[in-house]
Amino acid sequence: MKQTFWLLDLNHERYEEKSSIWLWGITHEENKILIIDGNYQAYFYLLPRPDQDPDELREKLEEDKPHPTIESAHLEKKKLLSEDRVVVKVVCRGPEFLEKAARDSMRKLGAAGTYEEKLRLAVKYQNDLGIKPCLWYEIEADASAIDPKKYSVDAVLIASTHPRLITKEEPPSLDLFSFSFLSVSKTGAPTPLRDPIRIVTYATNRNQHDTLQSRSDSDAEIIQSFGEHISKINPDVVLSYEGNSVQWPYLVKRADISKNILSVGRDLGPPHQSLYGHYSLIGRANVDLFNFADDLYEVKIKTVQNVAKYLGIKPSDRKPIDETDFFYHWSKPDERRLLVKQIEEDTETILKIGQEAIDYVIQISALSGLPPDQVIAAAVGFRVDNYLMMETHELGQLIPSRLEQPIIPYRGAIVLEPKVGLHDKVASLDFSSMYPSLMIKYNISPDTLVKGPEKDDTFEVPEVKHRFRKHPSGFYRIVLT
Repeated sequence: MKQTFWLLDLNHERYEEKSSIWLWGITHEENKILIIDGNYQAYFYLLPRPDQDPDELREKLEEDKPHPTIESAHLEKKKLLSEDRVVVKVVCRGPEFLEKAARDSMRKLGAAGTYEEKLRLAVKYQNDLGIKPCLWYEIEADASAIDPKKYSVDAVLIASTHPRLITKEEPPSLDLFSFSFLSVSKTGAPTPLRDPIRIVTYATNRNQHDTLQSRSDSDAEIIQSFGEHISKINPDVVLSYEGNSVQWPYLVKRADISKNILSVGRDLGPPHQSLYGHYSLIGRANVDLFNFADDLYEVKIKTVQNVAKYLGIKPSDRKPIDETDFFYHWSKPDERRLLVKQIEEDTETILKIGQEAIDYVIQISALSGLPPDQVIAAAVGFRVDNYLMMETHELGQLIPSRLEQPIIPYRGAIVLEPKVGLHDKVASLDFSSMYPSLMIKYNISPDTLVKGPEKDDTFEVPEVKHRFRKHPSGFYRIVLT
């Protein structure tokens, strides 16, 4: 049957002893679904040396099997910058030993290099199929025997095809869940090794809210209850402020100490630290709004209250209690309610900030290809990298592995000698996006750089004398226009 869905998240899992891509989505009817796509295989590219025949290299690879996980190989035409190359696409049983298989193949067969073996399987899946989160897709899938309750969804489907993008611009209505917690310490800042969580407050955009309070010096019950509330409410997006740097690490450590499982993912599993330092909740989007605040350059001191004020959210009229006074207020029964009220109001404010921020998160996720929890945590450079990587694949280019490069000094811009004196009617001009504009105009790109004596139909850079072909358009010109 055909199933349309809006993609919230995706990850790699093993299903029935087979590598699969799990697609977590929401339907037009606002049902939550899990689609398991087991039709995708792990692979890497083997680049022959100039003196090697690609077909002979393929035959030797299939005959020798440099690594036991190699299943098959075939030839493909790819680009290595401006060069057209024929490479061997090597399919393996799973992604677990892909890097080892690539190293063994290059070493034993004497190839020139390997490509794309270090990319995670979910990333390769996105590159190959043009899959970006926060967009609508259609897929052929059949009902699964898996109990949907096991993964907190309304249905589990097994895909018979890969997803196909369809034109549906409006995202579905998302269930948002914000939370804060309080721990106090008599001396210094609270530490998870010593200080239990005293209260956890949450709020949702469905007008659900509650405050969970510990009844003793143990927080085992409150941690378990927090997980149960998340599982019952089953939000699509979990919002926090400084969640990745403070709250999730604290919760995880306290759960370990109390020997509790912090069941917050749709798989009822705990949060785990992932790419870009963020905490991943399987099947949900964990959005730390402190990362969103980082993109608000006008807000210099990035407190919850300052971000809310900048976004036009009405702040509370009460005077906030300073963190250094938390223990005092907590230890005095008459003052404690004021502290609890502040945490509850902060949680409501975080929810309101999340409602303002969610469209931004969705847009940059759909543009860059990074899932919502990753894209908000990733630096701008990593967002651009992911976008460029998808565009590189679309253009048939081999994607090189990321390497740490030494910093190479270069000459800066030309500074004109000023005319000494007092001047009238002086105009100041500044170029907007000057470097991208120059790249587009002069076709500056790694694949248009001329390394030989060729001078015809090229642009020459003054002083350094580098030359770039005028035609065809290079990679940078293509992705920037």
